Amino acid sequence: MSIGSRPRSSTSGRSSSSRTARRPSSARTPDSHLQRTIVALRDKLQRKNEEFHDWRAHYGLANEHNALVPRDCWLETWENTAILEFHQAHPLEGYRRRAFMMLDADVVAASPSSVYRVLLQAGAIRPRHHKP
Repeated sequence: MSIGSRPRSSTSGRSSSSRTARRPSSARTPDSHLQRTIVALRDKLQRKNEEFHDWRAHYGLANEHNALVPRDCWLETWENTAILEFHQAHPLEGYRRRAFMMLDADVVAASPSSVYRVLLQAGAIRPRHHKP
């Protein structure tokens, strides 16, 4: 042994209090498995509790899903047919002028963009910028 060197111990220079006693892996498995099962069960019950409260909040209401729900501002079918009939009666006018003419004649109150969309969907007009 040289001067200033300490004898080596089995703990590699660490005190025995810093090491934690480890159990064999076979002893840890049931405890950790039980703990994971309890945590999973608790999470599942918590989710079921949240679902119940969500259901209770929506009970008695109409089913609202991701499909398009008709809005009050949408054109109705009779308005679409009135726009198409007005287009047949005034074929030389543009969609923008037609929209204001229908408004003045009390036929339909629709915006020019709505008139354009109805005429385009019916195939009465073509898109302005189309490829030949």
